[in-house]
Amino acid sequence: MDLSSNWVLSEVEASKLLGCSKCSLKQSRYTGMLFGKPAPIFIKMGRSVRYKLSELLKFRDQFPEYQNTSQIIEE
Repeated sequence: MDLSSNWVLSEVEASKLLGCSKCSLKQSRYTGMLFGKPAPIFIKMGRSVRYKLSELLKFRDQFPEYQNTSQIIEE
């Protein structure tokens, strides 16, 4: 069993991993959207909010990677 995929991260850690502000992450919990995609699933533990590492990586992996800007096709 890979324990690292079950790790939970705080809001600050999650926002650093995703490259957004803590406020953007908080707003995504209300709107359901982050970066134009459905927001990552979160866990409410008492008054604290946590994010599973595996869910954050799954969210991040849905965005394409590019080597240079000429590869980006306008949608």
